[in-house]
Amino acid sequence: MGGAPEGVSDTRMRVLVIGYGSMGRRHARTAHDLGHDVCVYDTRWTKPTDESADGYAVGLTLSDAVALEPDAVVVATPARTHSDVAEQLILFGYDGPLFVEKPLALSVADAEVFAHWPCTTSMVGYNWRCHPLVHELERKMADHGNPAITRGVFWLECDRATWPGSDYADTLLEGSHEIDLSLAFCGRVVTKVDAASDSAVHVRLAHASGILSYVVLDDHAPGKYERGCRLICEDDYIGGYTSLDPASNEMDRWAIEESYRRELAHFLAAAEAVETTAVPFAHGLDVLRVCDAARYQMAATALG
Repeated sequence: MGGAPEGVSDTRMRVLVIGYGSMGRRHARTAHDLGHDVCVYDTRWTKPTDESADGYAVGLTLSDAVALEPDAVVVATPARTHSDVAEQLILFGYDGPLFVEKPLALSVADAEVFAHWPCTTSMVGYNWRCHPLVHELERKMADHGNPAITRGVFWLECDRATWPGSDYADTLLEGSHEIDLSLAFCGRVVTKVDAASDSAVHVRLAHASGILSYVVLDDHAPGKYERGCRLICEDDYIGGYTSLDPASNEMDRWAIEESYRRELAHFLAAAEAVETTAVPFAHGLDVLRVCDAARYQMAATALG
């Protein structure tokens, strides 16, 4: 009682946001609202005005931005640039707490720098781990005695052509929240990946836990936005959630914004305490391994 509001830190940190598009602006605003100082850098800027950076401190080069001595860094550039940005950060002397938007990289081979990131605190931007619907599902499962899961189904239906940055990565990577959630609920170790593609991408995962999970990603559904999950358990208990378009549904709009707030609050609290997060780089690498295997399966199928 009497301290900062939930998620708002009593300790003021300096947070550097790299990349100032849609996601970068969101993270900068969220960090500011959580009570931290924000500085920003974007490769597209040469002479940013106060308006382009929304009044935040600006680095005109990445080395200038690092010279502002951030306590934590958020990378919100296109996925194909994540590894290069991380390598440049180390080159310019920053090896501290690092948050990278999802996907961590385009492939496992492209993500070597993250496999060896020197700081304890790292996080991948799988904000659905912090989504109120997912937290509510976890609570209901716990209230039911955490029944053993036997099957998991995770899906996305959307029109990705309408997304900002829709060409940053392929369907597997852009829809990888569902793969991340399948690993979180059904087991991180995967023994077999089967994948096929028609109008949607279908991935079946055999987990070392004995659970089978199914991920369906359809990003060619005009006028549609839906994410969902169903967990089938041994005692016939079925848990799950369905989220609709936040652009047209006030509750889903609040929930997605809340997931971003909880996510960044969690990362910055871990950075302050020098602790691991709930979604470290190791988890992002696990997702990339599944995506690499699924991509290989689909290519082999296409070749006959």
